[in-house]
Amino acid sequence: MIPTVFSLKGKKILVTGASSGIGYAICKAIDTAEGSFIAVARREEKLQQLLTECTGTNHSFLRADLSIDTDLQQLVADISQIDGIVHAAGVARFVPLKFYSIADFHELQRINVDSILYILNHICKKKKLNKNASVVLISSLAAYLGTIGGAYYSASKAQLISLARVWSNELAASGSRVNCLAPGIVKTELVEDAFGRLSKEEIAIDEKKYPLGYGTPEDIANPVIFLLSNASRWITGQSIIIDGGRSNYV
Repeated sequence: MIPTVFSLKGKKILVTGASSGIGYAICKAIDTAEGSFIAVARREEKLQQLLTECTGTNHSFLRADLSIDTDLQQLVADISQIDGIVHAAGVARFVPLKFYSIADFHELQRINVDSILYILNHICKKKKLNKNASVVLISSLAAYLGTIGGAYYSASKAQLISLARVWSNELAASGSRVNCLAPGIVKTELVEDAFGRLSKEEIAIDEKKYPLGYGTPEDIANPVIFLLSNASRWITGQSIIIDGGRSNYV
């Protein structure tokens, strides 16, 4: 049994990027915490699989490509009242300075930042976000580091941290909270794709910079449940680094 203060019973949470990695694990954790979710992603077969792995009966999914305006519009139209949002959708691209492209940056920006701007803006306009709600934005440790070639990704994730600070003040009147989690490297499909350019030796050297090793999606999902629950009712506008000690590595 989950202590009442950590339970999500009676709460419905919208989760973007729910078809894999961190978003998938967050949905399963919401199920365990007795809440319900609306899972959003492009891959419908993965969303259907997610529902079969959960025990709750009030879960649902909406197939949407967050880079397409009409999909975002339909997504907001299809959502009823919700008690929280977790924005876990994100893409990464690493490009050295001399190869920057404004078009490429805007493509990444649309998913990582613009989509949640649109969703939260229109959900609030239509009064679909209940009072005492919680919004969790999945940022990244990259927002704090100067990784070579990481400007696109780092800039987009840093924007989420600033947005959380602003939105936490704007939504406080309704008792709602907005926070960020900034994970270090977590073993997901996104990271595996990025690691495709590295040798096993290079990956091993990098993981040694993490005193507790690389993380798992569940390492992020559990703190998300805390931020969605009443246990964190006095925490808002914060960015919490979860990186297995990487930011303290010397």
